[in-house]
Amino acid sequence: MVKIRIYLIALVLILNACSGKEDPKNIVAFNDFDALAEWGFENPSLTTERAHSGRYSVKIDNSVENGIGFNSILGKITTAKPKNLKVECWAYVPETARVLLVFSIDNEANNTVVWEATKLTDLTNNYQVWTKISKTIPIPDSIAFTDRLKCYFWRTENMDGAVYIDDLKLTVVN
Repeated sequence: MVKIRIYLIALVLILNACSGKEDPKNIVAFNDFDALAEWGFENPSLTTERAHSGRYSVKIDNSVENGIGFNSILGKITTAKPKNLKVECWAYVPETARVLLVFSIDNEANNTVVWEATKLTDLTNNYQVWTKISKTIPIPDSIAFTDRLKCYFWRTENMDGAVYIDDLKLTVVN
């Protein structure tokens, strides 16, 4: 009977370890955009028209070229250099979307070290519904803790409809 309990406990521990849950300490940034309005933050892309969670999201349409994004010095968000960063968000994307997910790293001299842009329509096949999208970006060993990371959404040309972004998260993946 004791052996069975030990085996069951071991099985539970193994299954829990293999569950693929992300470690909260690896999340370097998260924004559901709800607190921004309450703190007096105003931006033309902040909207209550459509949200995945809460009341607010970021809207990008023909009147808004860039949505609210992430912008911070690497050393302020992590104490170890990441090998990869994963960008995740919930997106409401029309088929006609002309919006890029842009991730960049600039050094102190304002030279671009990383610049990666991916069409939102390449990250999903589900249109006009909230869909979780993600992109993992490899980070070069040459980055410094003084480098600036940016993640934002950029409309490259006019389009029909609007893109909505909510629950933006950046996670270290090594």
